[in-house]
Parts: sequence; C-alpha cells; structure tokens
Amino acid sequence: MRSKVLLNGKIEVNESGQVYKIKKGTATLAAVYGIGRNNHYLSIKQTMNGKQETFYIHRLVAEAFIPNPENKPCINHKDGNTKNNHVSNLEWCTYRENNIHALVTGLRAPMANGKKCILCQKITLSGDSICPVCKKDINRVNGQLRLKAKWADYAKDINTSNIKGQSKLIVDMRKQGKSFSEIGQVFGITAWAAYRTVRYYKKKQEVLV
Repeated sequence: MRSKVLLNGKIEVNESGQVYKIKKGTATLAAVYGIGRNNHYLSIKQTMNGKQETFYIHRLVAEAFIPNPENKPCINHKDGNTKNNHVSNLEWCTYRENNIHALVTGLRAPMANGKKCILCQKITLSGDSICPVCKKDINRVNGQLRLKAKWADYAKDINTSNIKGQSKLIVDMRKQGKSFSEIGQVFGITAWAAYRTVRYYKKKQEVLV
C-alpha cells in the first residue's frame, strides 16, 4: 500500500485514508474528528507553526495520490459515503460538479421552492429550484454513473487472484468502471486491446464456472 509524507514531514497518509503523526521518527495513528454538517467529514488536527490547524482526510489523500492537472478545487466521494476516504473513492471536481454529484447521490436534497437554480444561481420557474440546463447535466451524470456501473458489472465476477502484471491491472480498472478508452490511455494500448484482455478472462471465468 502506498503512503506519502506531507505537511513538512509532520504526517504520513496512505491510500486507505489512514493518517499517522510523525514525531521524532516515530509514526503514531492520528486521532480522527468529525467535522461539517452532522460531522460527516473526517479530519485530523496538526500543529503548524505553533498554531493548531484542521485538515480534511479526503483532501490529504487526494493531494497525496490523485493528479489534478486542471487544478479543480473540490473532491467528490464517488459512492456518496464521506467517511470512505480510500483513494479509489475520491476524485477532483469543480464546485458545480460537486453540487451535481451531491444531488445525484442524495447527499443534498433539492429545495421545495425557490427562484434561483441551486446549482448555477440563474432564475428558474422550476418547483425544485433546478433549471433545465442543470437538470440536463444531472441526467448526463446519472447516465455516466449507470454506464460505469454496467462496465464494472461485466468484470465483477472475474477472479484476478491468478492474473498477473498488466492484465490484472486492466481487469481491476474495468471492475472500477473505467472505459476501455481510459484503460488504453493508461497503458498505451488501444481500447480494443483492453477489451480483448477483459473478454479473454471473462470467457475463461465462464468456462471455469
């Protein structure tokens, strides 16, 4: 499991979202505190320059392990569980993408009445305070989530315990709902080659069953 030292060597965070404080060369599991509405985000406290500061665990994990080439400011918990801070459950996003994701996953309920769209702030006559343009975006995100779930479902029964190397990574990424194009870009192969790899082990699994 990968881990990385952050905050000028004061803490170490791993891919599972565990945070350790480092003092005199010794790492000790940090105390975790709930923060935000209903304490639904997890955080740790660390003294920096003589002042105690609060750090969100999901942001520490994302900054340590997830590239952010577009400098997006927010982080989504893909499954809607804000206490699941494993790196595979996090993704960088814009404020708008974050709001849409919160609505799609049920983390935020639409307002019963309102004059401004709760996502883009434009005036809308919609009773749920979500304008038609934003509803279209929400439907698009819902469609993407359903498609990713379908992709993941295709490979979920493949046993990867006896698969090694790149082939195992390809199957694992498909289980995570990645498209064959995305997988191909990671490994420098065509989408068709990625598909054939997953199909091979899918058919092999069906024969064993």
